[in-house]
Amino acid sequence: IPPLVDLAASGTDGAKEQAAGALWILALNNDDNQIAIAEAGAIAPLVDLVKSGTDVTKEMAAGTFRNLAVNDKNKVAIAKTRAISSLVDLVASGTEVAKKEAAGALWNLALNSDDNQGAIAKSGGIAPLVHLIASGTDSAKEQAAGALRNLAVNSKNKVTIVKAEAIPPLIGLVTSGTDVAKKEAAGALRNLALNNDENQIAIAKAGAISPLVDLVTNGTDVAKEMAAGAIRNLAVNNNSNKVAIAKAGAIPPLVDLAASGTDGAKEQAAGALWILALNNDDNQIAIAEAGAIAPLVDLVKSGTDVTKEMAAGTFRNLAVNDKNKVAIAKTRAISSLVDLVASGTEVAKKEAAGALWNLALNSDDNQGAIAKSGGIAPLVHLIASGTDSAKEQAAGALRNLAVNSKNKVTIVKAEAIPPLIGLVTSGTDVAKKEAAGALRNLALNNDENQIAIAKAGAISPLVDLVTNGTDVAKEMAAGAIRNLAVNNNSNKVAIAK
Repeated sequence: IPPLVDLAASGTDGAKEQAAGALWILALNNDDNQIAIAEAGAIAPLVDLVKSGTDVTKEMAAGTFRNLAVNDKNKVAIAKTRAISSLVDLVASGTEVAKKEAAGALWNLALNSDDNQGAIAKSGGIAPLVHLIASGTDSAKEQAAGALRNLAVNSKNKVTIVKAEAIPPLIGLVTSGTDVAKKEAAGALRNLALNNDENQIAIAKAGAISPLVDLVTNGTDVAKEMAAGAIRNLAVNNNSNKVAIAKAGAIPPLVDLAASGTDGAKEQAAGALWILALNNDDNQIAIAEAGAIAPLVDLVKSGTDVTKEMAAGTFRNLAVNDKNKVAIAKTRAISSLVDLVASGTEVAKKEAAGALWNLALNSDDNQGAIAKSGGIAPLVHLIASGTDSAKEQAAGALRNLAVNSKNKVTIVKAEAIPPLIGLVTSGTDVAKKEAAGALRNLALNNDENQIAIAKAGAISPLVDLVTNGTDVAKEMAAGAIRNLAVNNNSNKVAIAK
């Protein structure tokens, strides 16, 4: 390696070409060689070759940078030189091979590097990459689409990429590119749509939804994952896109992907179904009718941690629908959701508790089934020790479960009263409301619970909530006070005091 680096620095044009070609090949898929080439001082002469070598030497040097940039340390070292601006120039005006290799180098340099993502954009790299996805060779389009995918992680770059009119050629690649180009273009659209309302609208308006749905159905495994992720991001907080996605026939292939895709594809498909079901009655029905419930149960039970979160969130949204509550309860979903409340990630606990909250609402059968599956104890634990949002969901679930007379007893035996009072006192606004509602239901028609709730010190924080809470919290707190006072003179006196 050292003599090859020396030759690349000071040999004849022909020798530089061959040395750069040798380094290119040596660095390909070889971690040790990537490190050794950089440590031998190759980066500086390679920059010179990219900038002022022969056409063939520029191709070789850009290819070497592409392979060296797989290594994280090398990414930093390369970026400290003039390499990025020289590679951008090559994407704009090099030979077809040089454009492809330079775009590939930018692809790798931008991966998981905020600094490089910014530096490439600052060097004017976005416009020539967009031009390349529209007019380059098939392999160049693949590399440029990959580069844009990684650059689009950056919030400023999302805007710049769309202003450079990247959306139409990206959709073109999703529709008719090579398998690699389809995957990378879908990934670019996925990243462009993430947390950017204007891009969501622009991508949908440009006609991306139908080809993305086709890709979920017919693409390679990774392309399906990328397309499902793009659909998910297009649907977030955008009701028009939710409707359009469903009309484009996305739900059945997403359900199929959730059932039989790769782990990554299952995660993205479950996430898409989660978002599509949120606050959309038609989609809630369509997802259930497409057969989603059974595979979602499997994901809650045995998926990756992230997939469990997504599947639980989907159940939470599906269970808003009364027919879906019944269908979900007929499976192993409730026991699996209870297990997730007990031992899932923080997000999974929150989403599973939210699913139980919705499943228990106005359903005697589900209230009994959740208790029978052991759901009360982990929900009580969650209101005591979960995240703020998890406490909200668990308190809501306990509120709905406490409508059931047997559950009132079980909830109190699980020592729920003190943490519920704690939430009324110092929880979030939602937690205060739901905890007050739980205490209200626990006290209704249960003399022992009336006494226990008052004895635990609930009256004063409930009075404070009547005074200072949100409108709904005031309603819940007043209801709790009412139920504590029914046929209980001691409580009446304490409330008045």
